[in-house]
Amino acid sequence: MKNLTLLIIALLSSILSQAQVTEAPVKLEDALLWEISGNGLDKPSFLFGTFHPIEERNFETFLKQIQGFHRSFDATSQFVTEVDISIVKDVYQNSYGDRFLPVDSAYSKMLNKEDLSLLDSITLKYFNGKADEVKLSPNYLYLFCAATFRRESLKKEQLTDSTKSEGYFLDSYLYDKAIEKGSIIRGLDTREMREKLLYRTYWNADSLPKTLMESTTRLIELLKEFKKDSNQIPEEDYEKQREKTIQAMKRAYFDKQDLWMVDKCAKKLGEIDFQNNKSDSVAIDYLENQMKIALHERNQLWIQQIPNLIKKEPSFIAVGALHLCGETGLINQLRSIGYTINPVK
Repeated sequence: MKNLTLLIIALLSSILSQAQVTEAPVKLEDALLWEISGNGLDKPSFLFGTFHPIEERNFETFLKQIQGFHRSFDATSQFVTEVDISIVKDVYQNSYGDRFLPVDSAYSKMLNKEDLSLLDSITLKYFNGKADEVKLSPNYLYLFCAATFRRESLKKEQLTDSTKSEGYFLDSYLYDKAIEKGSIIRGLDTREMREKLLYRTYWNADSLPKTLMESTTRLIELLKEFKKDSNQIPEEDYEKQREKTIQAMKRAYFDKQDLWMVDKCAKKLGEIDFQNNKSDSVAIDYLENQMKIALHERNQLWIQQIPNLIKKEPSFIAVGALHLCGETGLINQLRSIGYTINPVK
């Protein structure tokens, strides 16, 4: 499986398509919102499982359907999310370095005619000039192209409706509500974890390419993969299976508010992706590594921070729903260190 296809899988589904975690010791019930109490807390905090993909829906109507949501949200003075937005911006900026090429550099000096022509075709299409004219750095172009190719591929495969606006993230909606309410805002991810996630998602590596030539080589590899992929027939059965399961997950989350069913659908998505890539050891390693970093390692990092956060301030913790599930999930881990975790009624 090609890296570009893997990138699309990773970005489309985020953690949702990769979570094949062990079942939790108890069934997670039909609840997205959980109260954290006991273990010396003066006031309870709350744990809420969000849904990451962009949605075009009225989130306020949805939240009113969740028993005790506004009561719980209003009872807290601190909003804890996966990552502070300022860190995301800084990490993204650092992950492509300088936006422009060094003044004494040119793609025509680094590439053969065929590769230069390929790069020129991209910069002409998106930036109205040849590569040596726009002088954008290879790392910047890599991130731009990866994101752009993803959007175009999803529309081509009809996994998104190109006639509609992009919608909104539930996480962003909650973040804005917390800002409006005047809550203290905290992020659970460290800068190092965000960099690790970004590098793995875009470069399938632990760090950026070290030299200008290495960065340029990786950019050309991406463009060639995209060109090759665009000439292939879409794997219709695979995409149909994924889309069917994604829709089932949305119903489980938004209509039934059933965390257990969301987890079950996520496992099914994971099975579909792994089955589709079973003959490609590189792809399997990539998917397993993404799951390890995006889900399990982050849960272990977060559980070290949450006790101190909820001791200082009654907190509303909003993270992706799958971070609540399974043996390494936050519900199970908080219980294991002495907290009482129950669905809000």
